[in-house]
Amino acid sequence: MIVDLKTGKKIGKTFEDINLDRKIRHKKLGILTPRQFVDALELEVSLIMDPYFPTIIKGFKDRNELKDWCISNQPSYKKYIPEVVNYFALKYGI
Repeated sequence: MIVDLKTGKKIGKTFEDINLDRKIRHKKLGILTPRQFVDALELEVSLIMDPYFPTIIKGFKDRNELKDWCISNQPSYKKYIPEVVNYFALKYGI
């Protein structure tokens, strides 16, 4: 079961339960979706989680570490997006 770190609510347990097409309104950037951020971060997260690829970060230990990393590495939008964190947490079993 996936739990939103901000609200503590249960979100779901499958990828279909995560709404990657939700619209996020930003004053300067316009309308964004979590899918755009997942696409932008997908390669980096997969390399970090790969035990055979040498990286500075050796995998994420928990959801809070993943959340902090996602916020700091999202392009041009530095706020918590629960769908992005939940997608990667589900994909890599964090």
